[in-house]
Amino acid sequence: MTENELRIGTEVYYTGDMANVSGFGKVTAWTHGRFGSQVQITLEDGGGEDGEEARGFWVHPASFDPSPGRRFVLRSEYEANRAARMAAFVEKAKRDLGRA
Repeated sequence: MTENELRIGTEVYYTGDMANVSGFGKVTAWTHGRFGSQVQITLEDGGGEDGEEARGFWVHPASFDPSPGRRFVLRSEYEANRAARMAAFVEKAKRDLGRA
């Protein structure tokens, strides 16, 4: 993805992994250095009453490209995919129960 597609403030979803819980966040910064362009993602789960810092990641924009192990997705894409999966589930349940 490009800097134009991942503007500061763009909402994203992080799928999580074995060591990090999933969550929603936003693009908070860009940097262009000797390792190429990187985008900072800050998740919404930090700053709670226990004083925990917000979790952040510096990732390459290619981390958003569709792939089997993709960890970062635009929030709008995540929500559209989830709605489609929920609709497919409801339709299958209706068929399975003979209520279609």
